[in-house]
Amino acid sequence: YIQTWTLTAVPNSRYTVDLSSDEFDPYLMVDGPGVNDGDLHSGQGCAARVAARFPEAGPYRIRVNTTTHPLRQTGRFTLAVIKDSLGKVEGDCSPSQRPAGGGGPVAVSSGGRTIASGQTMTGQLTANDELFPDTTYLQRWSFTAAPGRAYTIDLASDDFEPYLMVEGPGITEFQGNMDGGSGCAARISRVFPQSGSYTIKVNTTTAVRRATGAFRLTVTDGQRDKIEDACSPPSGAQEPLIRETGLPTITIGQTVQGRLTRQDVFREIDSTYAQSWTLRGTASQTVTIDLESDDFDSYLFVMGPGIARSNQDNDSGGNCNARLTMTFPQSGDYQVVVNTDGKYATGAFTLSVTNGAKPKSLARCRRDQ
Repeated sequence: YIQTWTLTAVPNSRYTVDLSSDEFDPYLMVDGPGVNDGDLHSGQGCAARVAARFPEAGPYRIRVNTTTHPLRQTGRFTLAVIKDSLGKVEGDCSPSQRPAGGGGPVAVSSGGRTIASGQTMTGQLTANDELFPDTTYLQRWSFTAAPGRAYTIDLASDDFEPYLMVEGPGITEFQGNMDGGSGCAARISRVFPQSGSYTIKVNTTTAVRRATGAFRLTVTDGQRDKIEDACSPPSGAQEPLIRETGLPTITIGQTVQGRLTRQDVFREIDSTYAQSWTLRGTASQTVTIDLESDDFDSYLFVMGPGIARSNQDNDSGGNCNARLTMTFPQSGDYQVVVNTDGKYATGAFTLSVTNGAKPKSLARCRRDQ
């Protein structure tokens, strides 16, 4: 179960959010402009704690949650926000201190699924797997680490948008990743502090509830950097970006001015806002769509009849602007989605559609997002 609270912050201030309970094992998530963090046991005792600088006023979402074992935990809790940055309390939560309802997630069996460094294992996430509280399926794998050694874990799938979590001895803070690997693959790379068995959780993002499909899980020796490249989720793993009716329209040859705001569609999958426009296209006609902004790094999607997966672009317009040249496969209404490359970004933009093709601009994107 999950309960959401809203916090309005003083811009550029530090806050500490604490969640404690005598009736369940607490898990805390905080997200909003410039903040995206989760925690299990960094507070006093078994309390969860997130301490961060809040760069904007918000609003920020504080999500009160529980650990995943046992499932469906409920009970009373205390949620506190302090205008200060408090440190993490190391090693203060032992199994005997945890509430009877909160046994800690490592108690759940991996079902005999094991992986070793140097291996790539293929698997299938199915409706028979464990159902996470956020309505995604979860599969646990066991991995034995050498103390003080670094490993990299990669999770990739052509069927769903992967999410990866790791927990075990000596890991006292939440370890989760969505797209740190190549493409949409998830990656966690770190030193494993102790010897023993660690649990690798194969999961999906919440963009599509109860997503299933094949995956590849790889463990390698050594630490590897996060890969900064484009993620194009499988068509079945893309959340709805737009409303189907009542969209503003743009025509070929037209330039419109607009503003992306926090009242637009919020994409949970990448924490960005999206605004859609309708464009009528004629089969075999080629057009170029440009999205320019001085306020954010532009990202552009086009979806519609005959397009199995959305066409998308980030910087082909030069100077962090998006440009997409396409030929309509069919006649009909297409949806042009104004989006950003940075989380929670908003601001003014210019959207234009011209007849014919335009070359990709070679002007580099130098904006500091």
